[in-house]
Amino acid sequence: MTRCDNYTPTDGQRAFVERYVPFLQDMVNDPEKQQWCSGFMADNTMLMAGGRGCAPPAVDKWGLEKTIYNDLMGDAIEMGMVPEDYLEVVDGLRGADGNGNEKPFDGLTDYELVCLVGHVVRAERFVENALLFAVKDGTLLRFLRELQRRWGTRLPSDVAGDGRDGSCDGRSGKYQSCE
Repeated sequence: MTRCDNYTPTDGQRAFVERYVPFLQDMVNDPEKQQWCSGFMADNTMLMAGGRGCAPPAVDKWGLEKTIYNDLMGDAIEMGMVPEDYLEVVDGLRGADGNGNEKPFDGLTDYELVCLVGHVVRAERFVENALLFAVKDGTLLRFLRELQRRWGTRLPSDVAGDGRDGSCDGRSGKYQSCE
């Protein structure tokens, strides 16, 4: 049996999912925040390329840069969402069927999903804007929503039929009711 079988999440991992699903959901659903992500990535790319006369960085009236690059990244590590063997596990998902095909999303174990979260968070060390892209396109949200579903973690905004997406205070990552 591998560590991926019969996995039980820690309280810290559950808390991370509860804290960041509403934030990520808000990031994906809010057109202004999507625009900020695009602007931030473009500004970073221009600066990294040594561009002169670049536009100033996108205005961050929500504190998103701090929430993503300080809070979310730090919490992911501190709360156990970046296992030591995440890279080995993720590498094992490539060609998992012996024919070079990746393991299907619905066939992933909880631990493999946690390792994918860790991979997304740590990718920022090697690829500029990798984490922000995964936030903007909903990849990180998809992983956390699946863990939320499997672990039975539910937030007030998840009540079936209420028609609300929930929102998040971009500075703290804490859930705020829409009422």
